Amino acid sequence: MKILVFSVGEKDYGADIVQVREVIRKRKVTPVPEAAAFVEGVISLRGRVIPLINLRKKLGMRSEEVPSNRIVVTTIQDHWTGILVDQVKDVVTVKSEDITQPDEVLRGAAYLVGVTKWQGKVILLVDLTGFLRGEESAGLQRVHERVEIKKKETP
Repeated sequence: MKILVFSVGEKDYGADIVQVREVIRKRKVTPVPEAAAFVEGVISLRGRVIPLINLRKKLGMRSEEVPSNRIVVTTIQDHWTGILVDQVKDVVTVKSEDITQPDEVLRGAAYLVGVTKWQGKVILLVDLTGFLRGEESAGLQRVHERVEIKKKETP
């Protein structure tokens, strides 16, 4: 399994590369009124307007500690979505036997699919779509709908 290794705060995460459309540098963000607290706003990417999730805020970290500088673009509910991370470190291959399933304590984190090691560090393997639970996912859908309506209204 190939994973994209990235950091948020002092923690390293890994996501199946299949879930990653691309990685881009942070760009100008347009705030969206009344969006969920973890939605940073929207960005323009080659003619697409996509919502941007601030993973620091989503995970309850202070967002001003380290400036996030990369956006991992993925698809959530058939919509392109950007996830703001601090740093993208590498793409690595992990053997399935080197992945440990989350224990009972960690299963409460719906996004966590496993744990592995890379360069002597623990990597939390995540499902990028799992960062959003039911109501949060619906909130992101409303942002998509607002953006689509604005695009249609613009001559």
